[in-house]
Amino acid sequence: LARLISDHRIFTRLWGLLGIYAWAKSVVYSPPQDTVLHFIAAAQVTANICFQFLENRAYLAQHGVVSRTPLQVGKDWMYSSRFWAAHVALDFVRLARRSAEVAAWWRSLVADVCYAPMTIHWSRATGILSPIQVGLLGTVASGVGLRDLWAKSA
Repeated sequence: LARLISDHRIFTRLWGLLGIYAWAKSVVYSPPQDTVLHFIAAAQVTANICFQFLENRAYLAQHGVVSRTPLQVGKDWMYSSRFWAAHVALDFVRLARRSAEVAAWWRSLVADVCYAPMTIHWSRATGILSPIQVGLLGTVASGVGLRDLWAKSA
């Protein structure tokens, strides 16, 4: 079941480059006034483009849609996770810069604290977390966002 859920989550992210494109346009046309936040946003967009491209390529290669050797697929997965790690690291800097927005700040911090070990886990040839730890961290990180969306929809 865990493998099926993971496969589905990655499949639904195949279209993630479209969302990143929209985000990139907003950074270009409506940049944050704070120069540091503008740099962080631009760096995060770049990291996410690289992450999404490599993840998509690895996923499609695993399913026989594009041709890659198993070694190349493994490197794509590892480097995509490293770009995700860069995004999370930059988000910690962004949070430090925007610490005045308390509620949103705490939600982002909790999510990033959960994502950080997962980015390290998937950035290494041999992970550092058990499947249970990955599931728990992912559940907490997703739950924080879901809780906020639920509250906004009430």
